[in-house]
Amino acid sequence: MLINNILILGSKPESKLPDLQVDKIYTANGAAERAIHFRKKYLKNELTCIVGAREFARNEMVSERIIVAKPDRIVIRAGKITLPPSLEQNTKLMCLPNSD
Repeated sequence: MLINNILILGSKPESKLPDLQVDKIYTANGAAERAIHFRKKYLKNELTCIVGAREFARNEMVSERIIVAKPDRIVIRAGKITLPPSLEQNTKLMCLPNSD
């Protein structure tokens, strides 16, 4: 599969999103919330959210934003988590080990 466009979304408030179909979207932490709005307009893309295990477990605002975004993949840095039941069916979990 040829990937033509990749969008990396940050969390800067009110930054402009491109008016462009993309194949993949990557976000970190709570920026997943911004992907929700983008995905409503452009339906065919794959969302990957990257977050630290502690941040996901301890910061409810971040974890809720990720859960609501319904990502295709969650990459957990520095630890492990269990996927919430609402994501178990359609979200792939990848846990990266600590690099100690």
